[in-house]
Amino acid sequence: MSTESNTSAATEVRRTISPYDLTSADNPGAVISHPLLKGSNYEEWACGFRTTLISRKKYGFLDGSISKPEETSPDFEDWTTIQALLVSWIKMTIEPTLRSTISHRDVAQDLWETSEKEVLCHEWVTTTTTEI
Repeated sequence: MSTESNTSAATEVRRTISPYDLTSADNPGAVISHPLLKGSNYEEWACGFRTTLISRKKYGFLDGSISKPEETSPDFEDWTTIQALLVSWIKMTIEPTLRSTISHRDVAQDLWETSEKEVLCHEWVTTTTTEI
């Protein structure tokens, strides 16, 4: 009998957190990462934002490893909810003056990729123009 209780005590059930899980801290108006994107600090901003999403098990939505489910899937509504949250988080971590220059996207991965292209292109044009 004591062997059974030792075995059951040693066997712990570990709860795996789903990327679809949300907590009370997952507020769409929150600034979840610093520094804010100003343009010239894109790499620093992107690194901080990625790290934050990895810690919240949400990075798979950004890199595409968690793909959009079919509209008939039970995960579709949750996927759409997470997309809205991530789009909001991305926008909240961009300086307001720069935010207004970035094209809107409903899917976080699209916004992430578009932001990188637009910010780096804008930064290149600004740098090149100033050097002339």
